[in-house]
Amino acid sequence: MFDYETGIVYAFLMWLFHSIRLIFVLNSQLNRNLNKIGQRLSYMSQRAVRMDESDATKTFASKLGKYLLVVFLGLPFILTSWLYVAYVVFVYAQMMWQTLTAPPSVKEFRWKAKHTDMTFDMLIKETMKITNEDPSTFEAFKQRMIDDLREQGLTPG
Repeated sequence: MFDYETGIVYAFLMWLFHSIRLIFVLNSQLNRNLNKIGQRLSYMSQRAVRMDESDATKTFASKLGKYLLVVFLGLPFILTSWLYVAYVVFVYAQMMWQTLTAPPSVKEFRWKAKHTDMTFDMLIKETMKITNEDPSTFEAFKQRMIDDLREQGLTPG
């Protein structure tokens, strides 16, 4: 049951699941919404990270190359058998725990960002809710976001 070969089979299946899931995550509505406010989902951790100018101008070939590099970097770890399985289970449990323990405003933002095509203004309003900003300062907050995006070399919205 828990022999080395069975562990390799489970590890391979988890690697395959992760590789396919990564395609969907990187092409998700959440990632498109994050792009509007100068963020993207990381290829490695699948968490939001700050974009830079090169992220906005990448070609399909460079994105595919990065995806293949990330996917094939995990391939040799399949040979660690049950250790890899335990690691993957730990990572997914940690992601689940962070989702469950997030504040309600963060959960609401994540749900909206995953399921609706949000406008730049909608994303700013939701960001203001998360950071407990006063809604009356919307225009100033929006201008700071636009300035920050331009500073990153990105176009707002």
